[in-house]
Amino acid sequence: MPEWLIGFIGGVLATILGFALTLTWEIINKRKEAKDLEKRLERLVAMELTENRRILYRNRRLLEDELQALDENKLSLISLTPFRMGFWELLKNHLPLSGKYGENPAALCLICIVDLISEMNETIRNRETFKIHNMGTVGFVAQLRKYDEWLSGYNQMLLEKMDQVDPEAKEFQRIAEQLLERHKQEEV
Repeated sequence: MPEWLIGFIGGVLATILGFALTLTWEIINKRKEAKDLEKRLERLVAMELTENRRILYRNRRLLEDELQALDENKLSLISLTPFRMGFWELLKNHLPLSGKYGENPAALCLICIVDLISEMNETIRNRETFKIHNMGTVGFVAQLRKYDEWLSGYNQMLLEKMDQVDPEAKEFQRIAEQLLERHKQEEV
């Protein structure tokens, strides 16, 4: 066999081996990057759900206080806080859960949470606008009570959906309720 043929075959084999190793390296890196991205997204979603849970407890306390004040013909001037929705923008662009909707109940719960939060945010905005612009109108208290009762009911639905996504939610709820009780006791 001529020497140039041996060199040529060796070069072709080295090129094929180099290509295969490079391709393998790229596949491994892509998988690692995808896992890292999914972990970062999960952390961001968890942080935002935790923040929304805090907002939910605050709004629930404010709604309870307002409903009690309405019974006494008083009015609270503190506004409800809208929920955060940034996590959905992240998820819908980088949805690591795509293709798994049928088999992943957490993904379905996240979609329900997004729908509930979106609807609740719109109602909160409507309520606050109504509260600002219609304070002196006939039926103001009755309409405000409807907003408050509706939001109170949906707070519970949202909390249940959040509990399905976050297995540690029961512990968080217990701690949050203890903090709310301490806060109420300090106010009295």
